Amino acid sequence: MILEGPLGSYLKDLIDDLLDEIENVNDKKALDLGCGYGYYTVELLQRGYEVDAVDISDHSIKMTREKVGNHPRVKLHNINALNFDPKKKYDLIICFEVLEHLHEDLKLLKLINSWLKDDGILLISVPHNEKLWNIRDELAGHLRRYSKDEIKAKMKSANLEPTKILCYGFPFVRLLLGTYLKIKERTIKTGIKKNYKMPKSKNNLPLWIKKMSTPILKRLFKFDNLFINSNKGFGLIVMARKNPQHE
Repeated sequence: MILEGPLGSYLKDLIDDLLDEIENVNDKKALDLGCGYGYYTVELLQRGYEVDAVDISDHSIKMTREKVGNHPRVKLHNINALNFDPKKKYDLIICFEVLEHLHEDLKLLKLINSWLKDDGILLISVPHNEKLWNIRDELAGHLRRYSKDEIKAKMKSANLEPTKILCYGFPFVRLLLGTYLKIKERTIKTGIKKNYKMPKSKNNLPLWIKKMSTPILKRLFKFDNLFINSNKGFGLIVMARKNPQHE
């Protein structure tokens, strides 16, 4: 999940609003599955949770450790999520941009169900719509994109009940990101043909352009919220609850 720049700010606002809806008291237990660089591990700590953060990447765990240090309310686990065995139940589990990497995505959802308390809440994010498959999916190692119906069916099979599904990224995020990805794909293909390497710099825009464009883009992206319940976005954020009566 992109959590930097104008797009990152927009996505963080969406997720923070969902976290604000969850009743929280200190010492509740949360699991950050696929914690990445620890952005939400830190957020959950600040919200008063005890946090287990899991990631298969050594580098991600290292980056998360740099953010949380030896905080007494967080434990880091460098392990495949499918092999994690917490021996506890959680009030909240977040799993952002993980399922699309797994052949056994349903297996992980069933494990998540077993790790949630009966009144526990799950927040996930996944890429949306196979028709929007792009070079970023390939570079990130994605196996699939999900439709709303597909993610609802997977959750139902895992005895999880979606309570809210946000389909973000239409029209402006999708338009701007799509344009960027087309340029990137064309550049990569040209680079391969001419036998040169892509430059290491991720962003060569002058600082004054970035400073000027960021507030403009943030306002444009907010307009996308008018279409958050549509089926046109490029990503899904799903809130779900355990469905214990069907256990």
